[in-house]
Amino acid sequence: CRTLWVLSTAALYLGEWDRSLQYSRRALDLGQQVNDLRLKAVGLWRTGTIHIHRGDPSTGLHYCDEALGLSPAPFDAALSRIVHGYGLVRCGQAAAGTAELREALTWLERSQLRYTRSVTALRLAEGYLRLGELPAARALLEEVLATTRQLGYRHFEGVAERLLGESFVSDDPARAAGHLENAMRILEEVGARDEIARTLVNQAEVARAAGDRPTARQLLQRALGIFDALGALDEPGRLRAALATL
Repeated sequence: CRTLWVLSTAALYLGEWDRSLQYSRRALDLGQQVNDLRLKAVGLWRTGTIHIHRGDPSTGLHYCDEALGLSPAPFDAALSRIVHGYGLVRCGQAAAGTAELREALTWLERSQLRYTRSVTALRLAEGYLRLGELPAARALLEEVLATTRQLGYRHFEGVAERLLGESFVSDDPARAAGHLENAMRILEEVGARDEIARTLVNQAEVARAAGDRPTARQLLQRALGIFDALGALDEPGRLRAALATL
């Protein structure tokens, strides 16, 4: 199962959600066959994570609820709640989601799990952005950048740069553009196609704010092509609506 979990995570971060689900479902099936509590709980929240990233947070939340319903060990319960909190953020319940993520991050402070803390901090920062709490988001993202640069978590570094760029679009477009340029360089290096598409969307916002509608349209069309190819469930509709206004 551990090998399948690693493969599933790698595919997830490449935006290959179908492949990630295949690995995760195989691991979950194995856990159910041997009736192992931990294997089942981990398989459930990992499967939920993929659905949330793909754009189906309601299904992802269902898997998290199943995992928590097994009464797993504290660590696995915390990870289930992290995914659950992010699912709430992605389905429009940002206040509830950030509260759950804050609690999980506090729990993780007692550990030395810097990778897991970085994942959680990125998701919490996204929640803060959706709530308009920009200083809180930026503080977390700067922490993540420091950690990722020290430990070499390139994918997380790229996501942190993208979210920092998003946080500056409205009040400092030049600074936003710099962060987004850094994000694009890193994300292209690691092949994170879904995050590349999100970076294009953020760059389109910068172009639109500057009055450059043709560039904004071009960037959104590129992002839409990537999301369509990956099988995203939520982003294509939003991007088509945005394109209709340009």
